[in-house]
Amino acid sequence: KNLWWRLDRALDEESLYYSGLICSLEAIKSGCTSVIDHHASPAYIGGSLSTLRDAFLKVGLRAMTCFETTDRNNGIKELQEGVEENIRFARQIDEAKKAATEPYLVEAHIGAHAPFTVPDAGLEMLREAVKATGRGLHIHAAEDLYDVSYSHHWYGKDLLARLAQFDLIDSKTLVAHGLYLSKDDIALLNQRDAFLVHNARSNMN
Repeated sequence: KNLWWRLDRALDEESLYYSGLICSLEAIKSGCTSVIDHHASPAYIGGSLSTLRDAFLKVGLRAMTCFETTDRNNGIKELQEGVEENIRFARQIDEAKKAATEPYLVEAHIGAHAPFTVPDAGLEMLREAVKATGRGLHIHAAEDLYDVSYSHHWYGKDLLARLAQFDLIDSKTLVAHGLYLSKDDIALLNQRDAFLVHNARSNMN
């Protein structure tokens, strides 16, 4: 809240493009040719993923990206705009693949921020977005114990059990962090053949 969320809110189209460009160059210089990550720019949602794609294509970086759907800044309006941007971008990628006039380097996920900032109404929107686009959910979960406690307190469920209730855990799902997932959550990931990108040093900085 005191650092990353403030930086997210400061991004506009120009700063986002150059942020994407610089990070892409740094990745390539380090020998990293593919990146999978969320994106957040609450003050510039519509079109933001296309701006990032332009930066990736300029450098030649392979990427899978999405907008992290959340209500943390502007409630239901922000949720809707985030979902709409994910759907719009997925369809742009589909059209770009058909046209085949540019290198196919960038792919789309359907993004969600940590579950504690996505109410059930948002999960329902995400379920529809996943169905409409054929993409998987990319969500950051159990990065901090607060995420787990919030789910237990407000929903009476483990984190991933709550997502599964909305058909959001399947073979295309990517769960990032996962430091505090329960044994049942891990079993659910295995049962549904979902991906866990376990970041063991999350937040150690």
